[in-house]
Order: sequence, then C-alpha cells, then structure tokens
Amino acid sequence: MNEFTDRQGTNLNRKIFEVEKVEKNEAGEIVRIIGTLLRADDATIEGTPLNAKSLNLMVNKYYVENTKATVSTTISGLQTATFTIDIAEPLEVTINNDFREYFEVIKSPKSNQDKIILELEVKKDPGGSGSIALSFEVILTSKALEVKRGIITYWVHFIQDESEAAD
Repeated sequence: MNEFTDRQGTNLNRKIFEVEKVEKNEAGEIVRIIGTLLRADDATIEGTPLNAKSLNLMVNKYYVENTKATVSTTISGLQTATFTIDIAEPLEVTINNDFREYFEVIKSPKSNQDKIILELEVKKDPGGSGSIALSFEVILTSKALEVKRGIITYWVHFIQDESEAAD
C-alpha cells in the first residue's frame, strides 16, 4: 500500500437501514428503533480503508499485530509459532537470535509481497522452573531505499508447569 485510493462506483454512500427491533411506550408511540446501517452502493473499486492498520502501513511501511509466543515445556513434541508482518514495500529481513540453541527463527517461503511470515521452531527447553522469556529481533530494511524501516523485538515465553515438572 503506497498511496490512498478513492472508492469508485455508482450510488456511492447510499445506505440501507435494516431494522432489528422497534421499542414502543405504553401509548404505542415509537421510543427507539434499533438496527444496522448497511452500504447499498455498487463499488467497482474499493478504496483505502481508514483504520489503524492501513494508516500504520502508510507511515511505517509495516504493521505487526503479535510479538509474543508462549510454549509449554511440559508438552512433548516439537512446538512452533508463526508471526506475520504486513508490509507496504519490499523489505529485507535480518533476524538477530542469540538463543539458537533453544529456538530457530526463519523467514518462511510462504512470505510474499504483502506479508513477511516468520516461523519459530523450539529446539529445546532452556531449563529451570516456572517460566523464562527469551527474545529475538527482526530488522526491516527497505530494499529500494536501503533505509532501516524498523526493529521489532519478539518474545518467546517458555512455561513449565510445576506439578508436571515434579513427576
């Protein structure tokens, strides 16, 4: 998303009010009408949605929703987590992970021009009781401008259930 796009079509901004409930007083007069306002136009091109996600993409060139993964060390089997970064331009990804002995993070081959997908694979339990949080960083750099767009810190929380650890 590099620029705002106007919504185009016929009868733009036409609305339909779909009544769900009508409340009346004792005299039978309408006191309240409850319903939903729906679009009733014929859009041929959807415009840029004005929400936090699209505005952050305009300003930052990327949007991140989740930066935490929680894994239980008492569950047997390999554990994985996936993180998604919505992007507005081609970005180079550099992953700084000082805890490779515990987990590996890679840029997924499922990534495309709109999304960077990171896959985390747990290798081993860092040990100890209770919980421990380890982090890794993702550095995003514009391929076209060679300008750093951002550094995102992700956290991996290893949780061990005390009752299961004692068994």
